[in-house]
Amino acid sequence: MQVGIEIEDVMKGEGEQKKQKNRKLKAVWGCVVLVLVSVSGAFLMGWWAVRFHRSQKQQWMVPFSLVLMIAPIFVLISVSISSFCNSMDRISSLVSSLDHDRPPEIR
Repeated sequence: MQVGIEIEDVMKGEGEQKKQKNRKLKAVWGCVVLVLVSVSGAFLMGWWAVRFHRSQKQQWMVPFSLVLMIAPIFVLISVSISSFCNSMDRISSLVSSLDHDRPPEIR
């Protein structure tokens, strides 16, 4: 029976590792997509500056490219801050649970 419990624990640990790996992979791909969107906005602004700036045509490209450049930066910052705060909450809950597990004379 003891061996069966250990195998189940190992399988649960492998499942958790796969979940963490998938989360990291999704986060990396999300960052890559946001960076690509921001770079495309920069290229659009550059194209407008080279092609249409002197004639003052296609003015809609300017705010559109600024939104494409700046919005992903705000998304990355907000997601990073949120992730940091969530990790700090997990750390503080872990520390408080460890504090409750100690005998009273050690606290």
